Amino acid sequence: MNFSKWIIAALNLSKVFEVYIDENGKTRIAGIEGCFAHAIFTEMNIEYDIVLSEDNEFGREINNGSWTGIVGMVQRGETDLAIGSLGINEDRFRVADYSFPYASDGMNFVVLKPSEWSKAFGFLELFDLPTWMLLLCIFLLATVMFFTMLKDTTSYFEVFHNLFGSMLRQPLILHIYLHKNRLLTGTWLLFSCIMSSVFSGALLSFLVTPSNVETIKNFKELSEAVERGTHRAYSGKGTIVVPFLLNSKELYLRQLGRTIEQNNWYLRSEDVMNNPMKYLESVLVGSSEYLRFLYGAHSRVLISEENGYSISMAFAIRKGFCCSSQLRKVMSRMNQVVGLQIRSLDGIQELNEILYCFIIIKDAVYELVGIFLPWKLPLIGDIELLNHIIPVCQNCSVRKPVLILEVLLNVRKHLGQKFARRVDNLTTWHNDEAC
Repeated sequence: MNFSKWIIAALNLSKVFEVYIDENGKTRIAGIEGCFAHAIFTEMNIEYDIVLSEDNEFGREINNGSWTGIVGMVQRGETDLAIGSLGINEDRFRVADYSFPYASDGMNFVVLKPSEWSKAFGFLELFDLPTWMLLLCIFLLATVMFFTMLKDTTSYFEVFHNLFGSMLRQPLILHIYLHKNRLLTGTWLLFSCIMSSVFSGALLSFLVTPSNVETIKNFKELSEAVERGTHRAYSGKGTIVVPFLLNSKELYLRQLGRTIEQNNWYLRSEDVMNNPMKYLESVLVGSSEYLRFLYGAHSRVLISEENGYSISMAFAIRKGFCCSSQLRKVMSRMNQVVGLQIRSLDGIQELNEILYCFIIIKDAVYELVGIFLPWKLPLIGDIELLNHIIPVCQNCSVRKPVLILEVLLNVRKHLGQKFARRVDNLTTWHNDEAC
């Protein structure tokens, strides 16, 4: 197939879809989705140019019916395709066609796991602010009263120091007989004893309890936390997250979406990739696969288990594009190759790993199926496809021996029992070589 040159709209996302210029001055793409897309274009024998979105958005509908981001570029006919883990929904389907779905996605949020020890002065939270202010006022008032009672025989700082020490269960030393003011002195001693005992008890309870505290676990709790003002929920600009929240049947989800929109709590795509989880009150709502990709290895980051929606991902195609059916056919074969059903970004990564490792067994597989070439078995088409896309995926991932065995088992299934022994011998050879 040769379909001349295509214009591709994309977002330059680190490790996902990277655009760079090689030593020959040609535009190259890398990353999980970049390698996957390049394999498809190579199989279809096409050239392509990458055009980056100026507003760095995936695509959202604005008031006049037009769209921003890479979806808008496809809608206006500026590009033939848009690649960027685009979810298929009704609004986007009105302005663009879509390729064969290659993965599925959902909506989750990530939040930092709070800890009582995360703040240097966490012990001050044992009392609330009004209680601390009342204690301070009483302490200052008592200092003034004792200083006045001592008739300038002791400095104000010395009185302050002695009263503060008595709050910490130190002896009250004022170098004067206070038998005439026993009521004031006794009241202060009783007050300081009670307050120091209460604070000591609360502090001991604080020390013996686990440092981890309750955190937000689902979207209902997140909506309530945002409503109270204790957290801020951010979303990628131009994604389908906020439109989904605004059109949800659940009141708390609609309220969450309105709050994000009213406060303009949006992040650019490059900000999402650059770890915005720096504060306890920050919550990031977005693609479940991207969030796991970014924060799956972070022990202090909690990824919600509740999934807001399930949606398929595909390439956006310009309406009336001549090669839509051919692209869907090739992508369908990519999903079916060696029986792999891609369901996430991890699935795309696994496909790249299979393609990489298949280099080692390609010649042996050709030997096994070569006698069937006149009959054009379905397996032959898969091998021819792999023959084209293997070279462009060699640097996409590490080798994975278990997936090579999966390829061999599929070959064994297609060839039947007659040649099963030869496949078993090849499998034994593969184990010895340890791909």
